[in-house]
Amino acid sequence: VIVDVVGTIDRIARRYVATTPTRYADSRDQPTFDLQFRNTGPRAAGTVWEIKIAGRGGVPAGAQAAVVNLTITGADRNGFATIYPCGPRPNASSINYTPGSTVANETITKLSPTGKEDAW
Repeated sequence: VIVDVVGTIDRIARRYVATTPTRYADSRDQPTFDLQFRNTGPRAAGTVWEIKIAGRGGVPAGAQAAVVNLTITGADRNGFATIYPCGPRPNASSINYTPGSTVANETITKLSPTGKEDAW
């Protein structure tokens, strides 16, 4: 599971603000910009990974939403992943994948009040 942030939605002006694409999370043994949220190994089906977005790197603490590239690579079975504000998981997927594939999808995802997103 890889999460790259490429922009934000400002909480006050509600406008898109582009940022330099930055790796915020990577379950592989690969670096993130601040070496957090990395090297957790394969994510088991049905698990939730809470990732802090706001207040890190180029994302302001008050950001309302993030523009995220979600990538799944190295899957060993069919599945789906959803990225969403922390809380109840929505009944929709952000990405679907098959064994051995690498797939990516860009999403605009609201951030939780604490500036986090969940990847499930």
